[in-house]
Amino acid sequence: MNTFGFSLYRENVITVSAAPAIANDIVLGAGINVYHVSIERYGTELNIGIDIGMIAVLSENISIGASLQNLNRPKIGNEENSIPQTILSGISFSPLSNASIDIDVMKDIHYPLSYRIGLEFSPLEKCTVRGGFHEDDSRLFGGIGFSISIFQFDYGISTHTELGLTHSIGISIIP
Repeated sequence: MNTFGFSLYRENVITVSAAPAIANDIVLGAGINVYHVSIERYGTELNIGIDIGMIAVLSENISIGASLQNLNRPKIGNEENSIPQTILSGISFSPLSNASIDIDVMKDIHYPLSYRIGLEFSPLEKCTVRGGFHEDDSRLFGGIGFSISIFQFDYGISTHTELGLTHSIGISIIP
């Protein structure tokens, strides 16, 4: 679940996804996003978005992937408030068994192509440190994640041109 805003304006997104392996080196996935927006004195609106994606392992150190997000073009309100529909494609290179360098390109159907670069390092078996850069608006990202049993707990922080430092918390169940 992802929440943004405060009592006067709040956006919530709940995502449920699954990604089974269809072969030794290929994983296909699908996700459903439930979008909810609430604006005090104006009401609320709910919509559902559908994502699909795949990852292919090319070698022990290199993987590629692609995804289509919000295939069904969900909207909150009118056409001007459509939820971003994006196409992503990327490559991951692991120079060490506990580290990766990730580069992707993203195309929102309404905006120019942009790229992102990320680094991930796991100094301990159950701990991962992350950092990244988004070219589109020169945003910096950082975070840390911990695995405990079937739970993954993540904390992230990013710079934002209008909002300043933005924090996020994630909890995932990985059976």
